[in-house]
Amino acid sequence: MPAAAVQQCFGGSQICKFDQMNRLTLPVKFRARYGNTVYLMKNIQDPDDKCILGYTEEDFVKVYDNLAKVYSGRQLTLVQRLFMDNCEMATIDSSGRVTFKPEYREFADLTEDAKVISNPDRLEFWNKDNWAKQFESEEAIPDLSQIILSPRA
Repeated sequence: MPAAAVQQCFGGSQICKFDQMNRLTLPVKFRARYGNTVYLMKNIQDPDDKCILGYTEEDFVKVYDNLAKVYSGRQLTLVQRLFMDNCEMATIDSSGRVTFKPEYREFADLTEDAKVISNPDRLEFWNKDNWAKQFESEEAIPDLSQIILSPRA
């Protein structure tokens, strides 16, 4: 991973609460990368992963452009429509709050709070119980012995 990408890879997670106006305050450590805008998208790729994804504009455009590398013709048109129907540009206000549409909260079962996961290329907004459930069965956990934890390997 290039040094610039590592600098933007904050990692970690935090539980954040929604206010009465469907706004969630992003943790300060996650805000710098996103500026004033985050692209929110229902995770339509995996029906079992009911979460909302959050992208920078640059990463959102890359994900959208990648559709044309996988699909073509009528399939591309339909996937683009589905993709755009399940995303929205959201403003991050001066207090770091992002407003979620009720349908997004319903899709991911985000009630009074959300577990916010920071990945190198996106944020993920999860119901904390649904997040924990994905690791409950041994079959669901990938073979972690393949991970190389030494940067000198």
